[in-house]
Amino acid sequence: MKLVERSFIAAAALAALTFTDATHAQAEVRTEEQWYGWQTTIGLGTAYSLAGVWLFTDAFDDNKVWPLGTAFGIYALTGPAVHLAHGRGDAAAGSIGLNVGAPLGAGLLAAGLYCAFDGCSGTFEGLGAMVVGLVSGVAGMVAANVIDVAVLSFEEVKVSPGAAKSGLGAGPAQYVPIFQYGGRF
Repeated sequence: MKLVERSFIAAAALAALTFTDATHAQAEVRTEEQWYGWQTTIGLGTAYSLAGVWLFTDAFDDNKVWPLGTAFGIYALTGPAVHLAHGRGDAAAGSIGLNVGAPLGAGLLAAGLYCAFDGCSGTFEGLGAMVVGLVSGVAGMVAANVIDVAVLSFEEVKVSPGAAKSGLGAGPAQYVPIFQYGGRF
């Protein structure tokens, strides 16, 4: 009976050593959160620059409205395209909702409040409501961009153990930076 008890204790000790947290920790894949909002920022800079160029050059020419439409298209679709490129369909849906809903909601709410307090009557009638709605819509666009870039533009990436990576994603043996900047929101 002592031989059976000793065999059982040895088997239990071997099983306990085999299934410890240390062996499970080695098998787990470590991930870290990575920010890719800079890609969206590049597209948004392009959209705002195109709208600014249109505003200061051809704003009063009725035949040249295409840069403004193109700018709005780039604005509305840059965030969702970047999120889809990173395989995050839920973030893409949230981004398109923000890009369309925030400016539209802010503009309509501000114009409605203006008309509620002013009555949209007087010398200029609805012009004041239109200006207030337009300014609030632009503020909604900026707010949507900030939320998209600062909140939605993060993904989980696998990190290989032992390999330190710089903020640019290149390993230290592959790239030696002259100037380097890194940060997190």
